[in-house]
Amino acid sequence: MAMPKGGPPVTAIDLDDFQKEPRNIAAEKGAASWARGVLNLTLSTEGKDKISVESVVPHVKGRNRTTAYDWVLQKTQSCGGGGGGPSHLHLDLERQKLFDVVDGKPAAHPVPGNSMITGKTVTRDEPAYVTVDVSSCTASYEWSLTVTYLLGGKRKQTELGPFRSTGQVAGVPVYDIRPESNGTGRVLVDTKETTRTTCTKRTAQ
Repeated sequence: MAMPKGGPPVTAIDLDDFQKEPRNIAAEKGAASWARGVLNLTLSTEGKDKISVESVVPHVKGRNRTTAYDWVLQKTQSCGGGGGGPSHLHLDLERQKLFDVVDGKPAAHPVPGNSMITGKTVTRDEPAYVTVDVSSCTASYEWSLTVTYLLGGKRKQTELGPFRSTGQVAGVPVYDIRPESNGTGRVLVDTKETTRTTCTKRTAQ
């Protein structure tokens, strides 16, 4: 996660709240996902009627190449985690396109709204879990997802977001969240590294 200039310091992130992921706390305080992020969605309904998912469409609402950041917070050592379910999508903000993920890799061609979750039936007792991998490199983005679904024969829409993602900002200090040596807590580590201006395989979330 990357905190825009003027936001709270990295030391303000509560690492000892084990009910919350520290990077999610950073996002609540205004941080953006850095280079690669993950959005886990649960599609459900409050009523007894089932719904049928029709499409998921991304919208890039803003793109800025001049946003400055104070710090990047990553987590290189983790216990478990990963995908939120069988439905897996990849959102490439550079190309502003959504892709199905097949065998761990984005499909060759983007999906024009229809994806592997198109037609999926959702109820209160049987929700759908969707993991969206999000990549950004050359700018800071504000974006959202529009989920279109059918309920009782009527087409409805829900917009999720806005969310923030960024990449390609050089010279931002990088901090890491690591487990304490006794395994009972977390510590904040100054990696003494800074971000670079090119996208690499080594990225912070």
